[in-house]
Amino acid sequence: MTYENPSIPDRLIKFFIKNPDEELTLSDITVKYDCSRATAENALTVVRTKIALEKVTTYRLKVSP
Repeated sequence: MTYENPSIPDRLIKFFIKNPDEELTLSDITVKYDCSRATAENALTVVRTKIALEKVTTYRLKVSP
């Protein structure tokens, strides 16, 4: 039996190619792929070497704890 576990960068590339109109924040990536923020940032660094991504900054009201 062969177990295939694609890397997060590979999974992100497939996601963006399949869903070209979608946007993901770092928080989205950490939840979607069950990883840390550092892992998500590293994955995006790898993804950017393979496909063109546009970084978009968003702002929202900060909720007090």
